[in-house]
Amino acid sequence: MTDPTATDAPDHTAGYERVRAALIAMDIDPARIRPGTLLRADLDVDSTELVEIAAAVMAGTGRRVHGRTLKGAQTVADLARLLDREAADPPTVPIGITATRTGEDRPVIHTEHATTIDAPVETVWEVVCDVEGYARLFPATLESEIVEEGADYQVVRRVVDVGGQVQAWVSRREIDAANRVVAYHQIDRAPLVDHMGGEWRVYPLRGGRTQLVVTHDYVIRAPEDGLIAGKFTEEEAAELLRTGIERSGVEDLAAMRGEAERRHRLAPAG
Repeated sequence: MTDPTATDAPDHTAGYERVRAALIAMDIDPARIRPGTLLRADLDVDSTELVEIAAAVMAGTGRRVHGRTLKGAQTVADLARLLDREAADPPTVPIGITATRTGEDRPVIHTEHATTIDAPVETVWEVVCDVEGYARLFPATLESEIVEEGADYQVVRRVVDVGGQVQAWVSRREIDAANRVVAYHQIDRAPLVDHMGGEWRVYPLRGGRTQLVVTHDYVIRAPEDGLIAGKFTEEEAAELLRTGIERSGVEDLAAMRGEAERRHRLAPAG
């Protein structure tokens, strides 16, 4: 089913090699990967996997590519050229800030939750960095999978129940181990938000206790034809996000506290 109109000549651009490496990392046979290979028909790559590939290719560039931009990539070479172009273009907004597409200013909403944990700071930090354990710990998190990681970052795909609405997104987490801060931001737009980011911050307290703080900074998507995600008014979406983030902030911190205190109790004495 390979596109007969696409060239199959070798493509040695940096983007092509990175796309090829990302596909191989997804357990796709290297022999099947050619410039003219169709991503969906030949390799069965879906839209979520396209976002993950783009995140892997763009890691370290400070750039992110929205899912709807990726829809134009039909072949491996198409995707490589698109990502090469995105990497070459200078950013138009600071990293972590999403430019509005409606011409109107949309407010950034900030929330903050904190808890005190009867466990040492090292144990709490270990739990915060165990992102694949979030699906086991957090009630609203259905899946949490690392799709790429390095010494100081993780690219994570999460599936979360936000007020009864299941949403999936890919986030990049910058890990500052020296200061015990994890800063995160969504790479792709979720159905209800244009941008979501924040931090996990871990502070040592006296007596071997720890304070854990989580913040969220988000921008609600602008309505299209009066609705967000095709079914919510802006007021409904705002309330859905507010209650979902409030609930998850409280529940997630409680889960982190319980897991850190459990690990501390089970740790060998001395």
